[in-house]
Amino acid sequence: MNLHLLKGDCVERMRAIPDGVVRAVVSDPPYGISFMGKEWDTLTGSATRPDSSESAADRANRGKNHGIHAGKPAFDLTIQTQQAMQVWHADWLREAYRVLQPGGPIKAFCASRTYHRLAAAMEDVGFQVTGYEAWAYGNGFPKGLNLSKAVDDALGVEREVTGQRSWIQGGGTALQLRMGEKRTVTVDVTRPGSPQGLAFEGYNTALKPCWEPFVVGVKKR
Repeated sequence: MNLHLLKGDCVERMRAIPDGVVRAVVSDPPYGISFMGKEWDTLTGSATRPDSSESAADRANRGKNHGIHAGKPAFDLTIQTQQAMQVWHADWLREAYRVLQPGGPIKAFCASRTYHRLAAAMEDVGFQVTGYEAWAYGNGFPKGLNLSKAVDDALGVEREVTGQRSWIQGGGTALQLRMGEKRTVTVDVTRPGSPQGLAFEGYNTALKPCWEPFVVGVKKR
């Protein structure tokens, strides 16, 4: 079997491919959820966060010392951001639809919380969505908010630094979810600074993730 790798922006590359010559499309596009603050998972162009008065520095500061988000940009999904994400997906899906043969299948990975946006974008460009499949794994880690710290932040209470915690980030494989350059990350460990913060010590907003969906569709004949 011969492989022909085309390097570059996938939309630009697909524009040079004739109509209806591709038998199947399998894609793992950026999820747009700023996974671990990584730039490669930040959508650009039409999917940038609209009407934001926050600077990049302010967003980064909001994410500091929040468990796994320590030192990373803060993340939120507004309805406007999700709608822009759907438009962003439609841009590349439109070209994927054109180059696919009639009846050709497409499978595209996405985040579980934004599955519906990718599925809707598929339908917007003409695909028939036939369902979804899942990649199941057991090595995910919670990405939620430290409620105790969030309460203290809301009250404007300073937390006492009691130590530091370090871990190795990157240097692994996609299967290990440790992609990128290997480096040591160190964050402060703090104790609650208010009775209200103490009441929520140990509480977090997220369960351990264990699966990722991919939308399955077909080009109509």
